Amino acid sequence: MQPPFCTFAHLLRRNYRKADRIARKTAYIAYVNKIFHMSYKDIEDYIDKATGGLGYLRKPGQDDYRVITLGCYIAWAEKTTYANRILEIGTGLGRTNYCVRYMNKNAIIHTTEIDPIILGIALYRNPYQYFSDSLKNDKTLIFLNDAFMIIEILLRNNEKYDHIIHDGGPNPGKNTRLYSYSFLSTLYKLLRKGGTISMFAGKNPYYIKRIYNDLKMIGFKKLETINPPGIPVRIIHGEKQ
Repeated sequence: MQPPFCTFAHLLRRNYRKADRIARKTAYIAYVNKIFHMSYKDIEDYIDKATGGLGYLRKPGQDDYRVITLGCYIAWAEKTTYANRILEIGTGLGRTNYCVRYMNKNAIIHTTEIDPIILGIALYRNPYQYFSDSLKNDKTLIFLNDAFMIIEILLRNNEKYDHIIHDGGPNPGKNTRLYSYSFLSTLYKLLRKGGTISMFAGKNPYYIKRIYNDLKMIGFKKLETINPPGIPVRIIHGEKQ
């Protein structure tokens, strides 16, 4: 199922709420036509394929503490307490959104997702109901299409964000466009001075080093590589000074 092309037209007109309504409607259509008929096993398999897993040891809907802890590391949740505007790359099941909302119920969050099926699962058959509930906050606006194109439109619209969360792919090696120098440079331009970024960088040392070095070359300062306890992945934090 393809994401709605008209997302771009509404974003170009700065009609963000219309783009959000279309995203949610598309996700509901995906739920009715496909997700409703999927078995629990099919749902689990799709989540694993689309997200690479959320850090659970057994299966979706379990290991809540571990899943949420990793989500809060990826979100850099403590940095969101006083952030008024947040951009999230990769809505997924809504885990990082939940972590942000726990810290800041009033932030405006623009979140991008390309997969109508995973968004339909997130909103209507989420193994973690509190993630689904978090996505229903009217200050969370979902843009359903290619993040690479969405952020170019946001830049053209002169949008600025206090914090950016990049959780847009389970494996940087398989999602190279979302971890390219060009993409990261656009994220830098979308941050206000003093704004922060938190990026999931995966497990592969090659990509972790490359992402870190690209962020440094782009101009990010105070870069730090984080290893969440008990989970063999890396998260990179940085700041635009």
